[in-house]
Amino acid sequence: MPHIAVNTRLLLPHRTEGISRFAYELLSRVASDHPEVTFTYFFDRPYDPVYLTSDNIRAEVLFPPARHPVLWHAWFHWRIRNRLSSLKPDLFYSPELYLSLNQTIPEIATFHDLAYEQFPDDLKGWAGRYVRKFSPRYAHHAREILTVSEFTRQELVQRYGVSQDKIHVVHNSAGQQFHPIEESSKTAIRHRFTNGKPYLHFVGTIQPRKNLVNLLKAYDSYRSSGGKEVALLLVGRPGWNYQAALETYESLRYKEDVIFSGYVSDLELNEVYAASEGLVYVPWLEGFGIPVVEAFRAEVPVITSNTSSLPEVAGDAALLVDPGNPHQIAMAMGQLLEDTQLRSRLIVSGIVQREKFSWQKSARTLWNVLNRYL
Repeated sequence: MPHIAVNTRLLLPHRTEGISRFAYELLSRVASDHPEVTFTYFFDRPYDPVYLTSDNIRAEVLFPPARHPVLWHAWFHWRIRNRLSSLKPDLFYSPELYLSLNQTIPEIATFHDLAYEQFPDDLKGWAGRYVRKFSPRYAHHAREILTVSEFTRQELVQRYGVSQDKIHVVHNSAGQQFHPIEESSKTAIRHRFTNGKPYLHFVGTIQPRKNLVNLLKAYDSYRSSGGKEVALLLVGRPGWNYQAALETYESLRYKEDVIFSGYVSDLELNEVYAASEGLVYVPWLEGFGIPVVEAFRAEVPVITSNTSSLPEVAGDAALLVDPGNPHQIAMAMGQLLEDTQLRSRLIVSGIVQREKFSWQKSARTLWNVLNRYL
């Protein structure tokens, strides 16, 4: 029976975001579609059985928990290496960039972005040094590489000299829970999140690359120029180096209308999108930008950055802005909120654009790559 070992250390309860969402959505589909294959999931701590979505999945916990560069190295280059040597699967797949070097079995990695190369200050200390040292090694060691956008694919080619032929684009998508809701439901949602006010929203970890500083400045500028009385709802948990965003928040004229909700459940997240006047998502760099597709599914208009992968994901269904220009972001807010014809056009274009991104389609692409080694 074919056997695939998988790094699933990021599948953690209540943390199904970003890479872990990608891993869960694709692996659950691939395992279900191919009962003839055995999958061994490697966790680094006690796991939630909810992630074992098919009878052909078995799980192992390999200690130590890999949450520090020294422990990353021990886990991937000692514990996984030894376990792979004894298990002898046909291949090892990692939904992130980390692999176990010095292996003879084929290994396949996923590179979501190279933000740590372009923005080294976002990932400092041991973690930054470790990732920047080993990332090119993993890229060249992998038999095949998956990326979530053509943008990241070209980054790997240009920065690391990886052959395009071994890199395959496997897009992210959005969960099925994202959908529009009736107008009658939106009032209660607004009362719950923004004291009844209509709002624009952002979704993501609060960290420098998400560009909250310029988003906050743009919002204050829009309100100060006589714009509509809308709130700004920021959804996501604090990440690293978020002090600058908090300092900017404290300086705002309209800070009482800026709300930090923290993490919300999947059900609540759809409500946030569907009751919003629009998503404003203007990071400096994204390997994909899942919130843009989530907004398309909830049928709300989008403002996003004109950089990295975001024009690729947004197509003509969003207002594209320079993330370094708060004035331009503020102007886009005004357009989005005040031009009803533009809003309607963006929503219709988003309905078309979202069809390009499907977890099932991406799962088939992943399977086609994995199947080459079975």
